[in-house]
Amino acid sequence: MHDNNLVVLDGDGVLWNYDLAFQKTAEKVLQRQVRLESNVYLLNERYGLTRDEVSQVKHELSKDFYNIPELDHAHELVQGIQSRGYDIVLLTAVSESEAKQRAQRVKDLDWNFVDVIAVPHEHASVQKGRHIDRLRPYAFMDDNLKYLSHANHCEHLVLLQLGYEDLGKVPSHVTVVYDPLDFLSVLDQGFHHSSYNDNHAMIM
Repeated sequence: MHDNNLVVLDGDGVLWNYDLAFQKTAEKVLQRQVRLESNVYLLNERYGLTRDEVSQVKHELSKDFYNIPELDHAHELVQGIQSRGYDIVLLTAVSESEAKQRAQRVKDLDWNFVDVIAVPHEHASVQKGRHIDRLRPYAFMDDNLKYLSHANHCEHLVLLQLGYEDLGKVPSHVTVVYDPLDFLSVLDQGFHHSSYNDNHAMIM
């Protein structure tokens, strides 16, 4: 075990099933069936919606952000990290009201995160990078490559690759995992960046 025991995790896509909540809320708001149209990162293209429709859905979803369900692996991932002696900081791009709901959810789950940090969606990649450079964690996992792009002071930058088709080249210093629980192997073995790396990730 090394001296640095801090791990930073993104929220939606890593611990919470935002896609499921978004799709259900979209059908409620738009009063029609909403299906996955393509496996890309941008919500309007993914679900075949206009930007205005996406804004409407996000606005409605923000009112009940607390109840976005955890992903199936979430508890096992959190427990696995903490059982290895790491403290967890949640670093997520959400609004102020959503951040309050998310912090309460974390508390009610008894996850004992040392901090919940929210950054606005505007310039989120730069803001996340600044927090990573301030915190200097051992590892940081996010499902959005651009949110790793401005982080410099971190031993392991980890992209959770969710299979989006708008793919591009992953920098050599970023580790790629396809199963979020493989993040535990990164912690256990301290893989070199190329250990899980393939040549593709999302284009932003």
